[in-house]
Amino acid sequence: MAFNSMVSSLISEKEKINDVLRKLQRSEEQYKVLTESSLTNIAMIRNEAFVFANRRMLESLNYESDDFIGMTVWHIIHSADRIRVKTGFRLWKIMWQGWITLNAGWFPGTGRLSGSS
Repeated sequence: MAFNSMVSSLISEKEKINDVLRKLQRSEEQYKVLTESSLTNIAMIRNEAFVFANRRMLESLNYESDDFIGMTVWHIIHSADRIRVKTGFRLWKIMWQGWITLNAGWFPGTGRLSGSS
């Protein structure tokens, strides 16, 4: 009896785990559709390097994914803007415990990326 109860419990736990995994997969698929269809530049940065960039971001910077992923964020920030952006990064890291949101836009006609202030 105890063995049957244990097997039944394991099967139930496995079903719960599979349900969670299905929900996670759906969530990931929805996130991918959202980011890839966005008209906004979206990128994820870890340790100051790009780990993800959506199609819009790559097109706007004229990069292929293989060339862009792993590149440091400082590669695309104009040298005159780096101190201000680094200060902003430090403040965001403190406020959001490591999650960074960088709102940025292009200065018209200059080709320079500017972090918003």
